[in-house]
Amino acid sequence: DLSGLLSHMEANLDYTHLREFTVEAGRADCTTMEKLKVIKGHGVDRISINPQTTNDDVLKLIGRNHTAKQFFEAAENAMSLGFNSVNADLIAGLPGYTWKELLQDAASLMEIGPAEIQLESLKLLPGTYFRNNATELGIKYSPVPPYEVLSTPHISYKELGRAMTLSKIIDLWYNDPKWRETFREIITAEKRVLERL
Repeated sequence: DLSGLLSHMEANLDYTHLREFTVEAGRADCTTMEKLKVIKGHGVDRISINPQTTNDDVLKLIGRNHTAKQFFEAAENAMSLGFNSVNADLIAGLPGYTWKELLQDAASLMEIGPAEIQLESLKLLPGTYFRNNATELGIKYSPVPPYEVLSTPHISYKELGRAMTLSKIIDLWYNDPKWRETFREIITAEKRVLERL
C-alpha cells in the first residue's frame, strides 16, 4: 500500500539533504483525498496532478479514465491540504484538441492557481498507440527525436508554434512566484489576453 511504501522509503533512505519531495500523482481518477492525505502525511511537499487537457471528449479519446471535474476536484483537494507546490500539465497536439481549447484550459488552470503549469507538445515515441496510429489519426510528427507532433486535423503547425510560445510565457510569468498572482489576476479578469500573446 502507499503508506507502507512511503514508510519503507523513510526507513531506508536518508532525507537529510532532501530539498523537495515530489510525487507524480498522475491521473485525477487515481488521486483521492485519502491518498493525498497519506502522501502529505509522509512529508511530500510537491505533487503533480496531470490532466493533459480539461476537454472531456479529448480525455476519452486519449484513454484517460477521468473527467475534467475530477481533475479540478483533485487539484483543489491537494491545494487545500497545503502542499508547497501543486503542478499540472497540458499537452498540445493531442488528437481532437484545438488551439482554442488549449487557451481555455490554460486560463482555467490559472484560475484555480496551481504553483506550476507545464505546457508541452505531444511526442510520438516509437511503439506508442499514437505513433502506431498516426496516419489514421492524421497526425504529422517529426521523424527525429523527440518526435514532436507538427500538426493534427485539429491544430495547425503555426498554432503548435504559438503553443510553445505560450509555454515560455507561462514559465516566465505564471510559474515565477514573483509574478504568478499578477499574471493570474490579468488572465482571470480577461481570458482573451492569452489569445493576443
